[in-house]
Amino acid sequence: DGALLAALFKMFGIGSVRGSSRKRKFASVVEIAEVAKGGTSICITPDGPIGPMCKLKRGSLKVAEFAGLDMIFLHIKYRRYFTLPTWDKFMVPLPFSAVDLDIKKCCSYEKLAEEAAAANLDAVDYAEMLMGK
Repeated sequence: DGALLAALFKMFGIGSVRGSSRKRKFASVVEIAEVAKGGTSICITPDGPIGPMCKLKRGSLKVAEFAGLDMIFLHIKYRRYFTLPTWDKFMVPLPFSAVDLDIKKCCSYEKLAEEAAAANLDAVDYAEMLMGK
């Protein structure tokens, strides 16, 4: 999925940084932080390259913490799409399909960690709760 998305993004002039919990873990965090500090917006696929599907990985929060970035938690729903036969059931919206975008929360890592501690939850579990998991 990562290679496919990177190639698609490149066609539209969008850069990508590839890494995972198994490969280039620290190097990709540093690279993402450097890109973000240069003023570029960052989007991270939270369930990673191998899943489990829709399970937030700690690394996505670590990037925000390390780089001092604010996070926006989104839920995206396509009205018309097709599903690829992949482990994550990757959805591709059909042309001209309506898309519902629900902004769940915008905050810093520190604020998220404080709220998680107040709710007696781990930051990852709290973030998943915000997203309706």
